[in-house]
Amino acid sequence: LVRERISKVRHVMISQGLPHSAYWAGTFLEHYAQTLLVSLCIPVLSLLTNQSYVAYITTSGVTYNRALAAFLAAVVCPVPMVLFTYLMSGWFQTAETTMRAVPAMNVLLGGIPPMVVGILRDAAPDSPYLALHAALSFVSPYY
Repeated sequence: LVRERISKVRHVMISQGLPHSAYWAGTFLEHYAQTLLVSLCIPVLSLLTNQSYVAYITTSGVTYNRALAAFLAAVVCPVPMVLFTYLMSGWFQTAETTMRAVPAMNVLLGGIPPMVVGILRDAAPDSPYLALHAALSFVSPYY
C-alpha cells in the first residue's frame, strides 16, 4: 500500500514536469531530516550527562571544548547512512524484504562495530583496537 502510494506520487510529480533530480533531492532531504533527529540525540544527551568525549571537567567547572565536533559529526553522519541505505534497498526484490532486512543491517553495521571497539579499548588497552578503529573509520559508512 505504501509502495503503491509512493509510486503514484512519483508518477504524478514527474508527469507534471518535475525533474527526476528534484524528486530524489526531496526524498533525500526527507530521509536526512528523519535520520538527523535521531543523530542529534547523541550529542545532546552527551552534553546533558557530561560525557568525557564532549565535556572536560576542571576545578573551575565544566568546559565543552569538544561539543562542536560532536554536533558537526551528528549533522554529517546521516548523509552516508541514508545513501548506503538507498544502495542496500536495491539488493532486495520486494519492498517487504527490504523493510525487514535494512533496519537489521543498520543495527548490525552501526551498532556492533563501535561496541566491539569500545569493549576492546576498555578490556585490553594494549589490544589492536586503534587499528580496528582506523579501519572501520574508512570502511564503514555507519562508523
